[in-house]
Amino acid sequence: MSEKIGILGGTFNPIHIGHLMLGVYAKENFGLDRILVMPAGNPYLKEGQMILPGEQRLSLCEKAIGNLEGFEASDHELKKEGKTYTWETMQELKEKDPDATLYFIVGADCLQSFSSWVYPDRILANCELIAACRGDVTVEKARPWADNLEKKYGGTVHLMDFPAIEISSTMIRDRIKDGKSIRFMVPESIEKEIVRLYK
Repeated sequence: MSEKIGILGGTFNPIHIGHLMLGVYAKENFGLDRILVMPAGNPYLKEGQMILPGEQRLSLCEKAIGNLEGFEASDHELKKEGKTYTWETMQELKEKDPDATLYFIVGADCLQSFSSWVYPDRILANCELIAACRGDVTVEKARPWADNLEKKYGGTVHLMDFPAIEISSTMIRDRIKDGKSIRFMVPESIEKEIVRLYK
């Protein structure tokens, strides 16, 4: 039986509870065997932002996952030089494990702009999308976007209900700068380290 692997990508600057919950929901809802938590190497969309070095973001991901069953941190994109693109990553992961079914986990709001990504057709040729619907972006609202992408590129887009969690990496960085607590926003195991790194 082929393995079902979820890819949870992101800058993870830093990783927080919302990221982990997204992985847990996807794993449970789609019966995934593994979730790869994959920090972006040099995301071309985030140039100019203060981003912690990849090794530190990866280390925080490893500690955040802890003993979470089926979760593992991946340095796949961090090992690459230059800009990283989703289509390349998915193609490389598929070539490495051709029998596996890959599921790329995104926020449903991404579906609107997905056609403007670099080679969206190649992304959907190598993986299925799991789009988390939260807040104003309901499953009903996202359905036409998903249908349009499937029709346009011949891929598979799954929609998943997800609770609206108003936590972001930006909020965490801002709260640290303002001397405010980030308790319960990040795993307790890495809270002190995150405060120290982002002060």
